[in-house]
Amino acid sequence: MKDGFQINEISKFFNVPASTLRYWEEMGVLAAKKNPENGYRIYTVSDLMTISDILFYKNLGIPLKKIRDMEKMDFTEGMRCAG
Repeated sequence: MKDGFQINEISKFFNVPASTLRYWEEMGVLAAKKNPENGYRIYTVSDLMTISDILFYKNLGIPLKKIRDMEKMDFTEGMRCAG
């Protein structure tokens, strides 16, 4: 299995411009690792799941800033209080 995917592969797979993926990274919603040899972004399977989540929330009309805040939330805290 591959160690990761390059931005052009992810862009084609999700039909999202590479510039959008870079913007999401700037906004703190997505964090790709960089290849130390060439500086290219490397997206993991976990990143693919994050991108899928971002697209899902965007299709619901949720702004990117709220999506970023949702990613930072700890949903297990509410579960501890409810128990």
